[in-house]
Amino acid sequence: MLGCSAAKDTISSRPGILWYDVRLGDGALLQEGLVHDPTSDYAHPSLAVDAAGNIGLGCTRTSTNEYPSVYIMMHAATDPAGAMRPAVKAMAGTTYFRYAKYNVLPWGNYSSTCIDPTDPKRLWTYQEYANSSNDGQWCTAWACFQLDPPPKD
Repeated sequence: MLGCSAAKDTISSRPGILWYDVRLGDGALLQEGLVHDPTSDYAHPSLAVDAAGNIGLGCTRTSTNEYPSVYIMMHAATDPAGAMRPAVKAMAGTTYFRYAKYNVLPWGNYSSTCIDPTDPKRLWTYQEYANSSNDGQWCTAWACFQLDPPPKD
């Protein structure tokens, strides 16, 4: 069983992503990894595994120098346990998220990563990012990605 959640390396570090692979039969932890950056926040991750056993992860990333944006990353089945390849920006945020009329930040309801039903080596992620100047309004984007590029015709 694979999963992911928000996590921090230390109490004072910025939010990151803990991802893990657990064998259901006996609860053994097969691998885990922490995606974190001292200058960025990672939020609301989701993941899926393609037909080759590669793990794809989608999330929102933001910082003092970057508006909330959609990011994707991969762990190849042949990568060392716990290793995640560098995050790639899939959709850039263009503004900050405004939420003056809300008591609770309404962010993170839309995060899903899944296998393409027509191509089991391709993954899709659905994530939120900031692209609206309206209070309480965020945007969503679908991003398609895969570990190996498709063959050229």
